[in-house]
Amino acid sequence: MLNGEAKADTMKRHYAFGMKLAIFGIGLCVIFLPGISKYNQLRQENQKNQETLQELQETNVKLEKEKAMLENDPVYVERRAREKLGVAKKGEVTIKFKE
Repeated sequence: MLNGEAKADTMKRHYAFGMKLAIFGIGLCVIFLPGISKYNQLRQENQKNQETLQELQETNVKLEKEKAMLENDPVYVERRAREKLGVAKKGEVTIKFKE
């Protein structure tokens, strides 16, 4: 009977160890899963912000080039004024088309 009691005692210890391990695992999940979820959310947000930053930097480069041309190129300024404001030189006729 001692042998049966020893097996039962061993099984109880294994069961207790398994329960402790399960509780420890659940505790780790409770502690770390919200952090992992927040990390993934922030990573996705960062990716979107990086894409927006890239687009804004490209737009900024284009605007800087246009600014330089407006400051230094009188031919470009004249062309832009003609396109934007419909300005014509003396003796020229401006024709506007409806879209």
